[in-house]
Amino acid sequence: MAETVSIEPVPPEERVELLLEQVWLFQGYALSLAHASGLSPEEAAGRFFAGIASGRPGRTASAEEIGRIASSVAGFLQMLWGNGRVRRDGETWLVETRLDGKAKEVLDRWHVPVAYFGRWTAEVQRREGDLIQIEWRTRLEGDIMQQELHPRPSQ
Repeated sequence: MAETVSIEPVPPEERVELLLEQVWLFQGYALSLAHASGLSPEEAAGRFFAGIASGRPGRTASAEEIGRIASSVAGFLQMLWGNGRVRRDGETWLVETRLDGKAKEVLDRWHVPVAYFGRWTAEVQRREGDLIQIEWRTRLEGDIMQQELHPRPSQ
């Protein structure tokens, strides 16, 4: 006869690490499948972003919101890869992370070239920018990923 047993909750100090492992696992696996199937990074990003954008109406992000987004992205990169920083130059926000250490380890484990990941990220962020009516450009220079966010010029 089956019995119901209580589960032990994950201790708070282990929760973030457990969630990060899941992010690394699913992101690495998804990118690996896309790369192995011959999808360009831009095609893979389009498929990924279709799920993100589904049901989200387009809107225009305020200058303050752009700053919050940039800070949030830098914080996430800091947590995910162990490094990330944000700077402001007028209305332009610059987010930077180095894709070495944990990032390189995860990408290598799944046989995903850093350049593929960089192009995929650039396309996802470009599409996100389009959805919220901001310019969001991402480029990879060596192992440094740089993201630039700013309001779109008035038409």
